[in-house]
Amino acid sequence: MNSKISILCFLICIIAAIYASPYNLPEDHSLSRAKRDTCRYLFGWCGNGEKCCPHLGCGGMLFCVWDGKV
Repeated sequence: MNSKISILCFLICIIAAIYASPYNLPEDHSLSRAKRDTCRYLFGWCGNGEKCCPHLGCGGMLFCVWDGKV
């Protein structure tokens, strides 16, 4: 019984090592470095034409606040 548990643990370790290997990761890092359209987050200043992120609206004090939509 002890040898079956040892073999099972060994197989689990091998499977975990295969999934954790860096060879499974994509190599295209250009998307993370690409210039994205900027928006203001919650409580960000939205004056001078700055736009708030989706589901946020520019409040009365020129801060981005949640607009109540999901």
